Amino acid sequence: MYDLLRKYEKPLILIVGCAVIPALFLSFLFILELPYGNLTALLDDPVWGIPAHLLYLLLTGWLCYCLYRIGIKTIEKQLLLYDLGVLALLAAVAIGLPYGDVSQLIGALHVVAAYSAFIWMNILFYRYVKTETLFRNIYILVLLFAFLHCLTCGAVTGIAEIVCGIAVSVMISLLAYKA
Repeated sequence: MYDLLRKYEKPLILIVGCAVIPALFLSFLFILELPYGNLTALLDDPVWGIPAHLLYLLLTGWLCYCLYRIGIKTIEKQLLLYDLGVLALLAAVAIGLPYGDVSQLIGALHVVAAYSAFIWMNILFYRYVKTETLFRNIYILVLLFAFLHCLTCGAVTGIAEIVCGIAVSVMISLLAYKA
């Protein structure tokens, strides 16, 4: 089984990262209350709560896997595992803490963990792809779009999260495929 996975690892990276994950993010468009709903709202939803938790944990695992494949070529393994461990911990805390109808402290901790995970993911992305200027420039444009969209709406929106999620998935999958 392991040999079969190793044989088809690169095509699976492309299929999952460039087709399956973007399709999942696009399906969120039908679930969210657009344009103001965001992906965090799915965590507190009584119907979508458990599937959203599982899906977000799987997406975090996919992000760490692809960043591992990219980073193993550029930095030493021990530092890479530390970096990805911090990212996974921050993301798991953000996914695990509710945001909605709870105390303000827990909601604030969720926001801090989510933003910290996002910033840490960006630091890792830029650290691991120093030489890939095309991907960095595209990613900066995607972040600029998301920032301006959120600024216009006055809150973090689902559209901005979905666009960033699709862009990150496709870019890290292509880079992991190349690695």
